Amino acid sequence: MTPAPPHPIRRRLAVIALFFAGLAGLAGLEVIIDRLLRGLGAGCTFDLWGLHPVIGAGQALAGLGLVIWSVWVQYSQGRGTPAPLVATRQLVTTGPYAWCRNPMTLGALIFYLGLGFGLGSGLVIALTGIIFTGLLRYIAVHETRELAQRFGEDYRAYCRRTPFVIPRCRLDPPSHIDEDAG
Repeated sequence: MTPAPPHPIRRRLAVIALFFAGLAGLAGLEVIIDRLLRGLGAGCTFDLWGLHPVIGAGQALAGLGLVIWSVWVQYSQGRGTPAPLVATRQLVTTGPYAWCRNPMTLGALIFYLGLGFGLGSGLVIALTGIIFTGLLRYIAVHETRELAQRFGEDYRAYCRRTPFVIPRCRLDPPSHIDEDAG
């Protein structure tokens, strides 16, 4: 099967900019909700010996780094974006996608949990859990089906050897990592 030509660069960059604006917007919304509820005396806060801002910042930065890496690999190797309207043109199985099939989602989850830890907010952590439970269900059902239709047996084989979200714990990289990638 001949891969489709890449989407125009301007369109891919615009979609990626909107994606990151949405990521930031949801983070801002979670902070606003947390602050409003705290102001009403209904916040669910915690303190990890004053270390929660440092732990949260490190976690959020690690998650954001994984999101950026995942988007870059989709852009450069998959010739597409995270958005279905400007989807990748070829199956991406290298870089972070060699470790799990949804590293961008994993990175966003780590980012938002880091935000919750940084704020010392049980509410942000709970909202993150609720949002990502729904998101992962959607991905497992709809996105998996769409990718199987688009990429056929190559995608099904990728699914058999690569975990859905949580990478396997091992020291050696998966055998299907392209050392020149990502």
